[in-house]
Amino acid sequence: MARISAAKKAENQKVLDNLIFDALIVNGDLSWSQLTYQWLSDKTGMRVSTLQGYYKDRASFANALKGRVAPLMAQHLDLSNIERLITSWRKALANDQFCRILSLWIHNLIDGDQKQHSIEGWMLFEQSIVNQLGERSRDVLMQLLGESLISNAKNNR
Repeated sequence: MARISAAKKAENQKVLDNLIFDALIVNGDLSWSQLTYQWLSDKTGMRVSTLQGYYKDRASFANALKGRVAPLMAQHLDLSNIERLITSWRKALANDQFCRILSLWIHNLIDGDQKQHSIEGWMLFEQSIVNQLGERSRDVLMQLLGESLISNAKNNR
């Protein structure tokens, strides 16, 4: 079997990462539990064994989301003060993409092979807000996360 160049592998990695990101976050076509090597193989025509060269295990699919999710969430949030954070977060709960991100995060924080990645991602997100709005915002984020869990459950998101 012919080997591909490092440049081609990097190009393929970007295409695969974008496919995963779009399916989970942008379009919402897929839940985390539906993301499998077989799904990716069906979408790309690559063999599962080839895909394993890009993602050593299923948990590695999370690498496609690294650094991309928090900025999307932040687009919906007004971080000028805590009251505006609360108001903008609650308003963002009407946005499908914001809710997909929250649902994915909550699911993986509670039960998933991505627990550690999700915890690290949440802590970075939380710390960036705390740095901007102060320590009180940490408690506010916990409250908002809880409200979001109930809201998503009520709306079957």
